[in-house]
Amino acid sequence: MPIKILKLSAPFIITPLTYMCNKSLSSGVFPERLKYATIKPVSKKGDKLLATNDRPISLLTYLSKKFEKLIYSRLYKHTCTNNILVKEQYGFRINGSSEAASFNEINEILKFMSNRFSVGRIFCDLKKASDCINHGIVVDKLQFYGISGKFLTLIQSYLKDTKKYSLIKLMPMLVFLLDGKVTNGAPQDPLLFVIYINALPKITDNDAKVMLFAGN
Repeated sequence: MPIKILKLSAPFIITPLTYMCNKSLSSGVFPERLKYATIKPVSKKGDKLLATNDRPISLLTYLSKKFEKLIYSRLYKHTCTNNILVKEQYGFRINGSSEAASFNEINEILKFMSNRFSVGRIFCDLKKASDCINHGIVVDKLQFYGISGKFLTLIQSYLKDTKKYSLIKLMPMLVFLLDGKVTNGAPQDPLLFVIYINALPKITDNDAKVMLFAGN
């Protein structure tokens, strides 16, 4: 259904939609009908004929996005209130930016060089990083950071048996539809991925400075 129609009908659907959201939060169940997404491959870079250069874009229903936003807002508030995210994470947080990360990196380098230390840097770019998230591990991490009860059950319900369909268009009038369940990966918002790698700076050597940046 087009978003325009849903927005025009907002005065009539806002009450049942609010009820559904509150029911989902109180029961810890994400609606099964909102777990469907259409995967559209979009070429990111390089040879467009190579499938490995395609980035899968999930096209979610409008109502599914609203439910996701509800979960995200509650989870993000929890991370901010309890100061969960490490200071080395410069992306996806208040007052964090790539500029701040670059400034602190240069400052650390100059500080070491002024003390006559040799400085080396390692850059790690995780491509399709959120697709590698293991659902079981991320749930364990959420529990470690204080997420429990119905809200944890709701996130587990959301991650469990998410169904995605891939549209493969070979010719103007020829389209293949492939379907399957998702066992790895996270929603498009990278908050779960940020939580997933949050402990990285704490497990590195004391002489190493880690800087993290996650973005959409």
